[in-house]
Amino acid sequence: MNVSHLKNDINSGRTGDKVPAFDPAAAPLGTDEEAAGTPVPGAAVEMARASENRPQGHDQAGQNGAIAQDAPDTGHRYGAGTWVLVLCLLALLALAVWFGVSGWQTAGDPDFGEVTGLGYGAMALGIIATLGLGIGLMLLVFRSERR
Repeated sequence: MNVSHLKNDINSGRTGDKVPAFDPAAAPLGTDEEAAGTPVPGAAVEMARASENRPQGHDQAGQNGAIAQDAPDTGHRYGAGTWVLVLCLLALLALAVWFGVSGWQTAGDPDFGEVTGLGYGAMALGIIATLGLGIGLMLLVFRSERR
């Protein structure tokens, strides 16, 4: 008995916690043990399979199968809201490109002068705020995924 049998049970939906489907993994079950040269003992795999597998008539496994089979196929994937969002994002991208190109073209213009200390301070604050926002949002995503 090896870990691939347990992964097969999970992918086939016998554990009752997912719809039967192939689930590719970046690091499949047993990869760490294999890399370390210490294969998972067969008794441990059997114990894990016994605790994961549910009887064929279990409610959750039946619900998963029913959901997969009874889901209506609407024929389209994206609603009007999705297209509005995409168009807004494309408009913002076009605005950013226009702003960048116009800034690049006027950078060498002597009428605009050099960047002052206040300008460098504003750039530094913008960079710090952007990094703080990005890191904060990633922490929230990580924290919510763990719960």
